[in-house]
Amino acid sequence: MINNFNKNKKRGTVAVNKLVIVILVILVIAAVLIFLFKADILNYLRNLPGYSVPEEDEGIDLGQLDPEVARSLCPVRVGGIDKDDKIYFCKDFEIGCKTRIFSNLIWDGNSESADIEIDKFFYKTIGKFENGIVSINQAKLQGESGLPAPKFLNNLDESYYLSGNFLCRGAEA
Repeated sequence: MINNFNKNKKRGTVAVNKLVIVILVILVIAAVLIFLFKADILNYLRNLPGYSVPEEDEGIDLGQLDPEVARSLCPVRVGGIDKDDKIYFCKDFEIGCKTRIFSNLIWDGNSESADIEIDKFFYKTIGKFENGIVSINQAKLQGESGLPAPKFLNNLDESYYLSGNFLCRGAEA
């Protein structure tokens, strides 16, 4: 019985040794091919995806741009999203948005899709941001507040998101 156990143990060791030899042969062949074709492995490794953002990548600050360029990117600046995900509106819809009017609306999402929620009513969703366009459910909003939507909310409806957390429209509503 002990002899059978030792034979099985030796067979397992032989199988592992053969597997290690095959792996080493494949690695040697790969190294020779890389050397022959002068593949730049470090360049391949640098191009692998990672979690870093390029240092030269910067957001667009509409206040710093030439007014004509800023106006072409964002004809009417409705408002934006602050660091706490609260939506603010620009008084008189100016490009620099020097006067911000904060609302009780929350941007719950990212630059691709989001829910527009009103925190006055326990974070009830009153709109969505999908396919690059904000849409406010006017009936739901009026049903919650009982009041017609103010001018700022009318302009938020059908606005679009611009990099840098800006909300813009083609023209005032």
